[in-house]
Amino acid sequence: MFVQMPASSLAGLLSDAADTRRCAASPSPQPFRALRLDLSGHRRDIAHLPEQTEKTQDPMSIPGQTFNDRLQAQKEAKLAMLKRAQEKQLDPAEKERLMEERAARNAAREEREQKRAAEKAAKIEQEKAEKAERERKKKLADEARKKAREELARQQKAARDAKYAARKARKKR
Repeated sequence: MFVQMPASSLAGLLSDAADTRRCAASPSPQPFRALRLDLSGHRRDIAHLPEQTEKTQDPMSIPGQTFNDRLQAQKEAKLAMLKRAQEKQLDPAEKERLMEERAARNAAREEREQKRAAEKAAKIEQEKAEKAERERKKKLADEARKKAREELARQQKAARDAKYAARKARKKR
């Protein structure tokens, strides 16, 4: 059985094989003769022959493996894909109904988002007010503690002064 290949690639194989043979241990450069291929009739690319059509296949090639077969399969696949895409398209009335439903959903979503944003802004404002109230109460408590401390210090000083005055008054007698 022969493998169908263009002549140029077969010539490349032969020259590669001859090169590897020369590089081997053999001292004299001899052509590589172990590979015997029938090159008759393979001078042109068989895939481009005018008589080769879908109905008359080359008996030596596997169906679906030549370039034209693969190109034809690609075209058929593309046409089938386009046909499926056209079948999936909706009629204009159905498309209009779906667009109206989508618009209604989008409007409802927008309304929910606005409501959520308003609630979030109100919550932030409330937290700011609560924080300001806590700060105000803390400041009042700090001032009250400071006044109480000052008052305590003044009372303690007055008690000490009264104690010393009483002691001096007893000594004078």
